[in-house]
Amino acid sequence: MKLSGGAELTEHVKDAKLRDCPGGDREANVLTDYDPRLEAPNVDAETKKSADRVAHAFTTWRDERFHDEGWVYIINAAVETVTKQPW
Repeated sequence: MKLSGGAELTEHVKDAKLRDCPGGDREANVLTDYDPRLEAPNVDAETKKSADRVAHAFTTWRDERFHDEGWVYIINAAVETVTKQPW
């Protein structure tokens, strides 16, 4: 079953941390349940698509709710960046 939006967040996200960086930038690290042995850029296409959906859901939520800007990093337990997107 394909998930999108909030369902994608509920399905894969384990934790999220937002921080303000020097210069006023914001950065969010979204921890997922993706295979901790994945190492960028060797991420399979389906995991990349899923990570992109999580990033899109997060950026849409931040834009609609807070109207701010930053970067979201979708990571796995090994803290490898699976994908990243600006919001």
